[in-house]
Amino acid sequence: MCPPKEKRRLYDMNTKIYVGTIIISLMLIMPVYVYDCVITTVLSSIGCSGIAAAIMAIFLEISAKKREKVQKDKSKSIYFQELKEQLKMMLERILWFDERMDDDFDWNKDLTTYCSFKYMIYASHNYPSNEQISFKEAESRLNALEAKYSLEEQEKMDTDQLQKVQKMFSILAISGLTLLSVANSIKENRIVLDTEDYISLKDNENIHFNIYLAISLMRKPKKNYGAAIKSILCAYKSICKIGNYTDDLTIGLHSTIAMDEI
Repeated sequence: MCPPKEKRRLYDMNTKIYVGTIIISLMLIMPVYVYDCVITTVLSSIGCSGIAAAIMAIFLEISAKKREKVQKDKSKSIYFQELKEQLKMMLERILWFDERMDDDFDWNKDLTTYCSFKYMIYASHNYPSNEQISFKEAESRLNALEAKYSLEEQEKMDTDQLQKVQKMFSILAISGLTLLSVANSIKENRIVLDTEDYISLKDNENIHFNIYLAISLMRKPKKNYGAAIKSILCAYKSICKIGNYTDDLTIGLHSTIAMDEI
């Protein structure tokens, strides 16, 4: 398969050939308007055929490029679907756990319990939410949480509240291990993905860094959890732009289900 950069050079070269063909064809046509004879008539016919062929080739080239773009956009959407879903579920979990801060919620279970399929079923019955909101609304709420869980705001919390916040983000960190694994896999393929024009090296690195930073901050006490939320949101917006996703978010305790839990 021809790399995208080579294809672009080939398209540019073909365009120059088509333009050159049109110019030469016009030069063949022009003499017939000065000297009306058999030779100029023949040259004029050749020129008209050349222009028609060049224009047809240009239209075919444009059509081929459009089909290729549609196919590439579809392939990119499929390839990055899992990363997008993992980021989306992380944002939905952040919103869901934040709503539990003022509930009579049990924060004393083992961290992995909150990430289990059994607990997700339990939570769906005992803490029903599933509120569907637009990304714009979700972004607004997450920006508010960024400020709510900053270091400055944590310093104002009492001991019980701070312990709940730290437990919340520890749970989120554990639940984000699959997200980190998917991000690692995409980073490992960064050279091929850049060559195939799926995602640039810079965007790949930035998305991976934001995810790694977020999980690292969430798993430790007395860290800027607002920055972690901002990093996850930034990574989600980036992958949505690359894959052309326009999802709504459904607030809930959503996560990947392990095969041995089914």
